[in-house]
Amino acid sequence: MLKINNKGFFLAETIVVVGIVAAILVLFYSQISVFYRNYERNSKYDTVEAIHAARNVKAFIEENHSLNQVTSSLSPSSPIVDITTYEFNNKDYYNSLISLLNVRKVYLSLYNINEVITNYASYNIDASFLDFLRTQKVKDSKSNIYRVIVILNNGEYARAYYEL
Repeated sequence: MLKINNKGFFLAETIVVVGIVAAILVLFYSQISVFYRNYERNSKYDTVEAIHAARNVKAFIEENHSLNQVTSSLSPSSPIVDITTYEFNNKDYYNSLISLLNVRKVYLSLYNINEVITNYASYNIDASFLDFLRTQKVKDSKSNIYRVIVILNNGEYARAYYEL
């Protein structure tokens, strides 16, 4: 054991303190980097602009009542469909709405999207869209509720519920 007046005590004390400080800094960095990565990922989900776009598209769909063909084609084996280029009755208004809201893609899906999450490769969706779908809660199967999912040009995501 080193004594306080020994010349090696200062060096040993410095090494111990530097080791403790380094361990604390590594611990803080690992926790903060995980927190920051999750914040960056989730900052693109359900933003005000994206929610506004999703609700406007949903309102347009509700007013036109022309998705009966699409909703009847949705099933547990085919739970999501791209309706960005769907032929609505008022197609010009729909296209101008999509353009004005800076919407890149519009999807209509069943409420239960577990099939899409587990077999995402067969639905041709990218990793960021899959991350967004994983944040959506599915408590039980609701047969008359659908999700209108909107992807904006800037990469933001939002959903609105559409009920028949």
